[in-house]
Amino acid sequence: MEPRQFLITILFLLSLGGVGATAVSACQCGNEPSLPTAFAETQNIVVVKVSAVKKSNDRYAINGLKSVTAVVEKSYKGRFKPGDELRFAQGGGANCLWEFNQNSIGDQFLFYLDEANSEDGIWYVTFCGRSSTFAGAAGDLLYLDNLKRFLGRTRLSGQVNFHDDEELRSRGIQIRIRGERKTYEVRTNRHGVYEIYDLPAGNYLVEPEMPRGWTVLWYPVYEDPYELPKPKASPPPPANQVIVQEKGHTEFDFALNANSEINGIVIGPDGKPLENAEVNAIRLGDSEPTHLFPETTKADGEFRISDVGPGRYLLVVNLEGVVDSVHPYPTVYYPDVFDRGRAVPIGIVVGETVRNMIITIPKMKEMVTLSGVVEYVDGQPVTDCLVEFRAEGQARFYRDFLIGDCADEQGRFSFQVIKGSKGTLVATTRAGVEDYADCPALRPRFIRIDDGSVELATDARPLQAEANLGGLVLKFAFPPCEPKKD
Repeated sequence: MEPRQFLITILFLLSLGGVGATAVSACQCGNEPSLPTAFAETQNIVVVKVSAVKKSNDRYAINGLKSVTAVVEKSYKGRFKPGDELRFAQGGGANCLWEFNQNSIGDQFLFYLDEANSEDGIWYVTFCGRSSTFAGAAGDLLYLDNLKRFLGRTRLSGQVNFHDDEELRSRGIQIRIRGERKTYEVRTNRHGVYEIYDLPAGNYLVEPEMPRGWTVLWYPVYEDPYELPKPKASPPPPANQVIVQEKGHTEFDFALNANSEINGIVIGPDGKPLENAEVNAIRLGDSEPTHLFPETTKADGEFRISDVGPGRYLLVVNLEGVVDSVHPYPTVYYPDVFDRGRAVPIGIVVGETVRNMIITIPKMKEMVTLSGVVEYVDGQPVTDCLVEFRAEGQARFYRDFLIGDCADEQGRFSFQVIKGSKGTLVATTRAGVEDYADCPALRPRFIRIDDGSVELATDARPLQAEANLGGLVLKFAFPPCEPKKD
């Protein structure tokens, strides 16, 4: 089950070509409409199944796709009928459009489609509204399939995320809906959905039974009408409180998180703790990790993966497999192998912790050290700059582009790259245009202006790191400027 979008900020680094400028864009989703509102305001509501994908020649296309073709399986509203073919544009993350992948063939979706979001026969579906995967739309489908019976009635509903525990999901849990005068009970169905109709208007507490070893994560509340301002309360109401309005539709989703954990340490071939190792857990039979973001080790090499559902897992370091100066090794599986087929699975029981797992990187690329100093044209040290090694042929969103170090108080820097790496070394700094009283030497050096600030850079120094390189000097072609006094 996918939690509903409440307020999402997704940041993407979009390369504009080679080692060039980058743009940081964001997609923000506000409160989504309730089901009755969405049904009334949306022109077409359909269930579709993807039948084909179209690849893109654009190297920056998400998942390498341009569009997908899908067949309508069921229509709840609008001009489409079963068997109709529709084409959907591939999303790009920051544009808030739905993202497909090359394995999407056969996947089902519930899409809310407005004619205004169609152009030249291609539909543009946003993930900010109620559109969802078929599994994530179980609550919507239950309502839509019984629309004639329940339209216009007061409804409280929600979908529970069982953290991929299919046995618990199919068994269901009991939920108490506790009001000021009466308590009601409902049970989740095999899709994790619960609903209750015709509750008297008022405040209610949603209280799920808690199986041993699980904790609850509350999601934001969606009420109908969803634009109503909420009065400020002091103290704030409980996280599981909902407000049911007469003939309204209130949705309250939540998740049960397994109170389980895997912890341990990542070490290199020399047995020393490894910093910046990205550790994931992958359930056997799955291709995607349990958590969206990996756990990154600190200087002590330790990692801790929480909220791991029951099952058998593989521990993976550097899941992406990109070998660079941050991770000078390919994908490694517990305990110490590159071959997934030789990995040793770990069993997880809800409520328990698997401790002190040791993942050994069996072999790493040889590293060399780049060190030197950053100066102004008059020889004074630069202390507030970033020194970057930009690997040849890498787009900016790859890690090697940004491998580097900040200069210290004497302008010194030192960091490691893979031996044999070829690229350029450059130092950059940023400054506010209004932060300096009189700096005419800066203005010809502006690289770009962004929100009132400028980026300044030294000349890029080409190099090939075949051995340790010390005594490197990067020089800004202007003297230091006096900050503007308040």
